[in-house]
Amino acid sequence: MGAQLDWFDESILICRLKGAFDYETYGVLEGQLPPMIASADDRVDLILYLTRGAALPRAPLREAAILLNILPQNAGVVVGVAESLWLSNWVSVGLASIALRGQTRLFAARTVLDAVERITRCRARFPSGG
Repeated sequence: MGAQLDWFDESILICRLKGAFDYETYGVLEGQLPPMIASADDRVDLILYLTRGAALPRAPLREAAILLNILPQNAGVVVGVAESLWLSNWVSVGLASIALRGQTRLFAARTVLDAVERITRCRARFPSGG
């Protein structure tokens, strides 16, 4: 399976990406994720967890922008976590944020716990969402 969705807690979803980024992965991210978030009464934040060996789509920044655009109104921030150094170093994060033209809903973290801390800080700063 390319992607697996689970509730991390009552207001945070975690999507574990494994293996190839294929049609099944797109099906989860575009077909299952938005309705799952929309079904919640309150804000839902998302952790995208790329496990070691998980492949990225051909144009990851474009796909991230598309994902942010299809999420429902109650979606908060999206925090990417990667076991790969390239994806989790701050230079890559900075370049990604420039490429996404000031997008303030997309962040990166080194671990899932760091992602939860980032979400907590974002919620304190922006209680209504991203």
